[in-house]
Amino acid sequence: MSTGWRGAKCYRRSNRHFVGRKGLLRGVHQCLRDGPARSEPVLCLLLGLAGIGKTEAALEYCHIYSQDYDWQFWVASGTHDELFNAFTRLRHWVPQSARVSTDAVGDVINWLETTGDSWIIVFDNVEDWTSLESTYLPKQCSGRSAVMFTSQLTALAPEADHVFQVESLSALEGAQLVERHVHGSLPPTPQEHDAALHISRRFGGFPLFLAHIGGFIRESASSIERHNRAFDVRHSFSWRGQTHATIQYSRPIETVWDFALSESQLCPYARNLVMVMSFLHSEGIPESIVLHSFKKDPASWRIAPGSEEARLLDVRRALHKRSLISIHRTPNQPNDDKFTMQRSLQHAILIQLDEDTALRATIFHQAFSVIRRATPKANIKQIPNPKLWPQFRIVAAHIVTLCRKFTQAAPPIQGTLEFAELLYDGGFSLWERQDYATTEDALLMLSTSLKIMDEVSYHEYGRLRADVRAIMGMCYDRLGPAFYEKALDIRKEARRIRQAINEQEAEDDEVSPTTERLLYNSLNDQGIAEMQRNQFHGAEPLFTECLRKYQRWGSEADHPFEYAKYYHNMGLVRMCQGNFPDAVNFLGKAVELEKLYEGAKSSPLISLFAYHFACVLFHAGDVKSALEKHLEILAQRELHSGRCSEPTLLSCYTVGAMYHHMGDLEKAEQYIKESIDRASSAEGEPWPEYARGRAHMHMAKVMRMRGATDEDVRPFDEVGNEILCKNREFVQPLMPRTNDAMILYDALQPVLHGRYTGQGLVPLLQTMATGSKNNFYAAGQ
Repeated sequence: MSTGWRGAKCYRRSNRHFVGRKGLLRGVHQCLRDGPARSEPVLCLLLGLAGIGKTEAALEYCHIYSQDYDWQFWVASGTHDELFNAFTRLRHWVPQSARVSTDAVGDVINWLETTGDSWIIVFDNVEDWTSLESTYLPKQCSGRSAVMFTSQLTALAPEADHVFQVESLSALEGAQLVERHVHGSLPPTPQEHDAALHISRRFGGFPLFLAHIGGFIRESASSIERHNRAFDVRHSFSWRGQTHATIQYSRPIETVWDFALSESQLCPYARNLVMVMSFLHSEGIPESIVLHSFKKDPASWRIAPGSEEARLLDVRRALHKRSLISIHRTPNQPNDDKFTMQRSLQHAILIQLDEDTALRATIFHQAFSVIRRATPKANIKQIPNPKLWPQFRIVAAHIVTLCRKFTQAAPPIQGTLEFAELLYDGGFSLWERQDYATTEDALLMLSTSLKIMDEVSYHEYGRLRADVRAIMGMCYDRLGPAFYEKALDIRKEARRIRQAINEQEAEDDEVSPTTERLLYNSLNDQGIAEMQRNQFHGAEPLFTECLRKYQRWGSEADHPFEYAKYYHNMGLVRMCQGNFPDAVNFLGKAVELEKLYEGAKSSPLISLFAYHFACVLFHAGDVKSALEKHLEILAQRELHSGRCSEPTLLSCYTVGAMYHHMGDLEKAEQYIKESIDRASSAEGEPWPEYARGRAHMHMAKVMRMRGATDEDVRPFDEVGNEILCKNREFVQPLMPRTNDAMILYDALQPVLHGRYTGQGLVPLLQTMATGSKNNFYAAGQ
């Protein structure tokens, strides 16, 4: 017999209003515990519609049967970020002896698979099975253990050992749910019970609807009977011709929200908050951000100054008791709970707001103001600042959601210059984290910012236009060769605006240091655009001009970031020109100066510079040192960005490539295959197609060298050839004198993101840089 729950914390509390489901919970327990012991965990799926009660049933199971497991773990699983963050937290619960690496996910999985204790892990709201199964799902167990996951996706059913369809409550159970919300443990009168039965039947026993109804009856100090009569009068038209058997999902939920959000049911500031949250990301917003908005702008919330904290407590209580929001503890921030909302409620509110465009504009502006106050401004000199990233992470999803709902609004919402600035700040923050997966979101925000500037007649030579275009150019670089010309054109326009601003200030004898710095940033950016097209003769003069200006500004110690950029970029130029002593010297300086600027030993940007330093060492002939550095960078990127981010995937692949060049084919295959597996398991597309294609092509090559059969190699070969064929037209003009697939694949990679990992490309670039026409076909991977 198990000794009970030892302390692994379930971050979700059980629901004191829970009713019914006894047969379901008994059936689940029998499947998970009564079968023969096995060496892998039992997989159980709770399947059903949104709001049907899957999460509550899973919570109740954990509460009732906690004594049968040594450990219980709860993992929010709606997104890759939620999964990764949850496992990072879970790592703190496993014994110290099991924390053997910087890979939090790996440590947790390894401990779950090897401990003799029994455990259950609940993956709530699974939307991406592939990512969960390949990266986060324990495959073995020593004790009697189980995995439960909740989802709306019927496609997950074949993956589970046992599937339980979660249905609506019976009429009696639904009535009991309403009664518990309204009367607690007190028995209802016969009249109250009859009214509760009527409501339960009217809404088909759907728990989400009934919880909301019970919540706002209790908060309005009404009775179930009185509410039932009022509801009949107000909303009888919604039910004409409908039977309980054919009740539709959308109609009743809109009716419930209409009543729940009416001015007679909610105080103004509570109603405002619910409407504001409809424009934000459904994963929720920290309570501290709401309180900050209350304090900074009490008038817009209709709150008396000085009463903000008391009003926030009122809002918490009113909205939570009405089940309009859920409240979750924020890990590592015990005093900052998070408010979350059902997406169905958000959708219903937005539909209602579309019918009152004036109110919608007011609420949208209020939502914008809440996020604006919580969002740091991008660095005025466009210099990355990793110290601000934790704060940006809190608001990034909300800025993206605001942008999407703004662009999708019908009729349109009038934009403002202030909103355009927020979108720029959001786009800048996504770009500076160097993660391909967020590039499309960054471009959406930046392009929307430009459109708003046009609509509000922002000055043609306004600095914000150049700021936005500068970052758009960097983002388009990440999308690959098909966008290099577009990136160059955007950068040229940014430089034109910067030049115009500089000239105007010069006429007034007031050229500011920031204006001058941004102008030379645009020269540097244009140099990078030239390098993307392997035009080193065009890039070098631009970088040299920047250096001369930096030298006039001051020393390397005075301006470490500017000099770090110069040494980094010119180090790559020198490598492609065959000047390896300068290349090694320059890249080494770039790394040290960036460390000096950030006051840190590692960061995403330091790792980027160090990555290219390792590439230069490789091409200079020091393969062993290059491999050692690439292994260090891989560990740092896993720590900073996670296992499945684009920088980490690139480093994982590059380590495999280095092992190949050293002749260790077994480890080469291991790391290249790992990069492919991680990319395929992650949510969305964290790795560009051209990078994924190169990894597949390289994998096929290494497998052949190790004697693999054609049948085993074929899947990798097919993917690699298909992607190369699709992209050949974009890279061929840049590398017209070779048909070597691996060289072409290296040339497909952006110059700052993995172009120089192979043996064949750099010698070819050296012949191009010196104007030689020989040996274009001789170079090979």
